[in-house]
Amino acid sequence: FTLGYALDKAIKICEIQTKSKGIQVIWKTEDFEIEITGHQNQWIQVLRNLLQNSIDAIDRKAAKGNNFTGQIEITIATKGDKHQLQITDNGDGIEEQDMPKILNPLFSRKEGPNSTGLGLTVAFRILNEHGANLFFQSVPTSGTTAIISLKSPEIQGSSQVFDTKI
Repeated sequence: FTLGYALDKAIKICEIQTKSKGIQVIWKTEDFEIEITGHQNQWIQVLRNLLQNSIDAIDRKAAKGNNFTGQIEITIATKGDKHQLQITDNGDGIEEQDMPKILNPLFSRKEGPNSTGLGLTVAFRILNEHGANLFFQSVPTSGTTAIISLKSPEIQGSSQVFDTKI
């Protein structure tokens, strides 16, 4: 299956939220025809979890009374046998003191019963099992970029080494 297929499914899962909140999701499907290996539903879950975090970050920023349009931009870059998928939002960003905690189980920046703090932990574990890396770049109050780095399918999954780059 392709990365574009998994991403399309994840976007459709989140579509009711993004459309009802006026969040623009920008991506070009033709850029994502990269074959990936592994469990298709797990890849969809990873991408859905990352999209959900972007939606939540945009919600938090909107709740502060800012009149802005939420946006999630998804891009891919390829260099040799490596691909980087980037999911960038213009939400509230992650405070510097929270960056080292975001992959810890049960850490959450959300409040309420739906704040399990497991979304990124599960995504990180699944990506690790698939030989991919997950790291983040963020500017408080301006947004966050989640970056998935993976190798081409013929070498994907051959390494258990990972780096969170937090």
